[in-house]
Amino acid sequence: MKCCCEVYDVSVTQKELSCIIGMVEAGKGFYAGLNSHSRCQEFFEEGEGGVFSLAVDEDMRCVLAYRSRHGLRCYLHSVALRLKLNPYRTKPQACAIWPLAVSDGRRPALGVQESAFSFPCNRRRPARGALDEGIEQIIRETFGETFLDQLKEAGVERRCQGEAARNPDGGV
Repeated sequence: MKCCCEVYDVSVTQKELSCIIGMVEAGKGFYAGLNSHSRCQEFFEEGEGGVFSLAVDEDMRCVLAYRSRHGLRCYLHSVALRLKLNPYRTKPQACAIWPLAVSDGRRPALGVQESAFSFPCNRRRPARGALDEGIEQIIRETFGETFLDQLKEAGVERRCQGEAARNPDGGV
């Protein structure tokens, strides 16, 4: 089964691009395959209109993914933890909020990636009438406590309870 690092094309902003380069520099020596600033241009692919995305290796996996004894890991996340930085602030937003996604458009919307449950790290759980703790943490760390409170005030948890009543087996 593939992981998210092998499936999605991750676009990065100029700010994220600069942060990634800084994290690679700060983490020199942590992972031998990513220890040279001269290779930083190999971490990105330039698309149409000057939009950059994270490059992939010959296995179509993000070049910032690496294998450890615990499985596939994100270099940026590992370096952030080692440096006592918030990984949600050092990774591209698309990676930091996964399995959530922000839609493109005039009025962006926050939702769950359609393919999220096809990955072994995600599974459907019985609806509990509340946001999943992991999802709450992603929202809090990425968008702030105020945004999370606004979601709750808007009835996100009540909708979860309604969903549980319609789907007692926990299906979504």
